[in-house]
Amino acid sequence: MTAGVQSDAAGLDVMSNAKLHYSSNAAEPYNKEQAPGKMADVNEVTELNALLAMKGGEGDASYAKNSQTQAQGFRFVQPVLQAAIHRMDLPTRTGVVRIADLGCSSGPNSIPEAVQRQDSPAYNDGFVWIHGGKPAAAKAYAEQSRRDLVTFLRARAEEMVSGGLMFLLLKGRKDSDPTVQYDPDGVTMFGTQMEGVFNELISEGLLDASVRDSFNIPMYYPTVDEMREAIDESGSFLVDRLELLNDVPANPFTKQELEANPTDCGRKLAKICRSLLGVLVDTHMGVNVADQFFHRLELRAITRSRAESLRPRAAYSNVNLAVLIKK
Repeated sequence: MTAGVQSDAAGLDVMSNAKLHYSSNAAEPYNKEQAPGKMADVNEVTELNALLAMKGGEGDASYAKNSQTQAQGFRFVQPVLQAAIHRMDLPTRTGVVRIADLGCSSGPNSIPEAVQRQDSPAYNDGFVWIHGGKPAAAKAYAEQSRRDLVTFLRARAEEMVSGGLMFLLLKGRKDSDPTVQYDPDGVTMFGTQMEGVFNELISEGLLDASVRDSFNIPMYYPTVDEMREAIDESGSFLVDRLELLNDVPANPFTKQELEANPTDCGRKLAKICRSLLGVLVDTHMGVNVADQFFHRLELRAITRSRAESLRPRAAYSNVNLAVLIKK
């Protein structure tokens, strides 16, 4: 018997990195000390999934040291997973039950070419994400997300026995408009704040505008309807539970922590961003410029945390999708 319960506790971020320049010489290594503000060359034999990985190791900006928010979100819905396990029809005498924890399922996917092609109406110039961006670019993201979700579900169905359960926890959204990805306050670290840093570096001559325009954050947050449509299209699962969870804490900080030391909380928030997207940013603009980029992002995160410490509610909230499906 294979695959009883599977959990995706970190989210299903199904887009790939933005347009990358590959070396025409496979033997030419990636030069981390490239000239500031120029597009990084990447050895053409480099696996794309390595670029989509979280920041590894045990360093200060590593994913291992900066994944408290994801853990907090999982604890929020842990009773759903526990209830699902208790309802499973498990073998009493013979057989083996295998449980797979897949973590965050980013893979070697690419954004269809519309958001990268300059002659396309969906070309995502001026933006690094689709939140608050162009409807045509958001539509291209949505279509890629649908295809990747269907592919993901069909692949998992091949691994599971009849009656097996899969539990997914991923970022979702309430608004039907894909250009409204999340954060009702409109100040997102992914998107709004990162675009501000890109624009600062461009205005100071430290970065080419083309570097910003060819960088697209590899995330898309589906609605309940979009998730259900992907499940139906996969043709492999029945929906046991599919719901939108509002007010999941977005930060791993308590109100007391924010009020006591908003500067430290802002720095931690910037480290979370670097742990998730640091590999992509380093590769896209080079490590030296990336260090300056994340320093400026940290200053913005500190400003945000100081403002948040004065808010009446505890923290910005996330919207998550809890999905329980049965084969």
